Amino acid sequence: MQQANWIALFVMSCAASAGSLAQATVIGSASGDLGAFRYDGLGDISISRPGQGVGIYTLGTCTSAVESTTCELSGNYTESAGSDGTAGGSGTFSFRMIYPGTDISPVLAVSRTPGSDELFLLQLRGGRFVLDLFPVIGDPIMGIFPDDPFEYSIGFSAFLAPGATCTGIAAQDCRIGLVGLTPDSSISGRVNLFSFSIPTRPGNTEVPEPGTLALLGLGLLGLGLGRRRKS
Repeated sequence: MQQANWIALFVMSCAASAGSLAQATVIGSASGDLGAFRYDGLGDISISRPGQGVGIYTLGTCTSAVESTTCELSGNYTESAGSDGTAGGSGTFSFRMIYPGTDISPVLAVSRTPGSDELFLLQLRGGRFVLDLFPVIGDPIMGIFPDDPFEYSIGFSAFLAPGATCTGIAAQDCRIGLVGLTPDSSISGRVNLFSFSIPTRPGNTEVPEPGTLALLGLGLLGLGLGRRRKS
């Protein structure tokens, strides 16, 4: 019998192109019980993408304050061999999805193709993503999405552990592509693998104010959700 792991994949490439700002990229990953994931289906509501389900996307365990909600993944990370930081270096991380208000997430995602379990960002609607690294050796490193200039925006992916559960849909249909096509249904689970890339800017660890993050509704970017199977 096969089990399904769910993957959230950020599809924007952070590599610097010719003529863009010179930058190094810190790359790493983390595993363990890192936080929660939830996707609430809204149905086939995208006029430009018929048959592709749309839903509300939440990544991280959420807490609400007076005017905003923060959803967080956290744990220990290790830098990968391709990192421009310290390959094999380690530390702790905090990845936060932040959005205005104390209600459900406003961030919309859409299936890549009809019925697909891969999701791409449809609209941020005030949401943003912040990643902080706290290495054992060296200074903290911070990145965000979307950043300004855009070349400094982070990339990330997150796998969900087997055992994701659904409401409002038959058990045999419990997958992202069908949840997105079914209004008032949802799928939720726990994230057990997170990877990231942070283009760094020397001497600057400040996060721009939300008013500077006007890059909303970027259809060419995305948070993707797909399935990885193992025996």
